[in-house]
Amino acid sequence: MKKRPLLLLATLAGVCNGIWMLILHMRYEKLGGVCSVSETISCEVLTYKQYSEWLGVPSPVYALFTFIVLFILAFRGWKNIGANRAREDAFAFLLSIVALLAGIVMASISFFVLKKLCVFCFLYYIIILSTWLLAKSIAGSHGQSAFTSAKQEVTTFYNSQWFWLTGVAFICVIAFSHFAFIGTTTLSDTVITIKGDEMKTSGNPNSKVTLTIFSDFQCPACKHAASVLKELEASEYGSKIRIIYKFFPLDPACNKGAPYGQHLMACDAAKAAVCAGQQKKFWRFHDQLFANQDSLYEKKILQLAEEENLNMDEFGSCFHSVAPLEEVKKDADEGAAIPITATPTIFFNGKKLEGQASLDAFKKTIDSLLK
Repeated sequence: MKKRPLLLLATLAGVCNGIWMLILHMRYEKLGGVCSVSETISCEVLTYKQYSEWLGVPSPVYALFTFIVLFILAFRGWKNIGANRAREDAFAFLLSIVALLAGIVMASISFFVLKKLCVFCFLYYIIILSTWLLAKSIAGSHGQSAFTSAKQEVTTFYNSQWFWLTGVAFICVIAFSHFAFIGTTTLSDTVITIKGDEMKTSGNPNSKVTLTIFSDFQCPACKHAASVLKELEASEYGSKIRIIYKFFPLDPACNKGAPYGQHLMACDAAKAAVCAGQQKKFWRFHDQLFANQDSLYEKKILQLAEEENLNMDEFGSCFHSVAPLEEVKKDADEGAAIPITATPTIFFNGKKLEGQASLDAFKKTIDSLLK
């Protein structure tokens, strides 16, 4: 049957794309530019952990596992291995239904919630749909419809060898991945000298620990990092640390280190923060920009300024002048020279933080520096 080799190729493509998506998820700060064409066409969806991770495990792990099982089943069908071909084909179709439903959910989130198109995710959706159509055709070639075969497989799962093997393997893989992707957090050996300024500095000015964050107001991971820093400041560690904010908008309009132009309102947002800082409200405006990250445009920024009771004549004059843009460029140039390759990038006493930016990781790092 010609459809079996096609199914084998489709599932192999799913395995290969799954491996690449997992690498991209883990190394987005270095590889994200590969598929970052514009603000809309970008693989940045992988940085939205509330959607791209389930139970602390990257979603590509689930997809990769599913396609590995489908590839094994497709290979066995192609080589005519196994005594109960019809049942294995039904199980493969059942798995393809699961993959299709997951793909529909993820595509809906990407298109309608995040309003972004991830190139490799879109390729995955095509692979999933192709796999489902081929698996459906093959499962329906044994004298009854594919859906009837799949229904029988569900109702008799308790004596299905493939169900139990896949279930046990799935639990083991997800359990292992959950702990493997928690990862460790370390500081680099290299010490970078980073300049700070009073306007964008908070915390204890006499602290022995200085945390510097290069950030972008349109970056989802930066929003998460900002919320973690708020928790840190509200805890007993708030008096033990000084925090310096540095602009690094992923927008070539103000940052030569960001050639792809992923966040086309990031420069304006940073300029607005400078202008709010001139009225002693940088950190309040910082919080407002992140809180309204999904709707940043000039009218909204001016609305936020009014809500913060800023002097709108002074704010408007500042916002439309060259001065705040130069201030943003100064930070961005400093970051590009380090070089900063992604946001957020965090330093403790000039040493780059490698690993997960979590509250627990921050606390442990501060404790180690205060010893």
